[in-house]
Amino acid sequence: MDRVRLGRALGFGARAAAKTLTQAADAAMSPNPNAAAKSATTAKPSVSSTAPSPTQRSGNVAAATGRMGRAAWEPVKRHSRELWLEITGSLFALLACTMAGGMWALHKTVFAAFQTAHANHAALWSPDALKFYLAAIAFLMFAYFAVSNFVRANRSAAAFKAEQRRKQS
Repeated sequence: MDRVRLGRALGFGARAAAKTLTQAADAAMSPNPNAAAKSATTAKPSVSSTAPSPTQRSGNVAAATGRMGRAAWEPVKRHSRELWLEITGSLFALLACTMAGGMWALHKTVFAAFQTAHANHAALWSPDALKFYLAAIAFLMFAYFAVSNFVRANRSAAAFKAEQRRKQS
């Protein structure tokens, strides 16, 4: 399909979608026809037209657009905390894995120093041993942050689900 035909097809689809959205918004903002039928049987029919004017219709579209925006952004706002905690937890887990790799690269040197520690205590403070200790501390810190972020995200999701169940009851 060439660009001109694709553009025409997309333009036609966009116009049809906008027209459908406008009709749905007008239908959502119009009064209930069943309620009007019940009140018409008990009251005198009015002489004025019930068709909305163009200014009322644009107000209906604006109100419906506002409600649609709130409906679209409310879940994003509600779940953004959980998502942020999971993203940062993943990054902390990645850093913890990097530190674990650094520890693994130095483990043979450090364990050899541990075995000779009874004769030479200075071997425990060699540059490789200090790098190992620093990597171990960083690993524990980042692993703690990763686990705590995932636990907090899980608690937040569980609290939201409990709130939803409470609202439904």
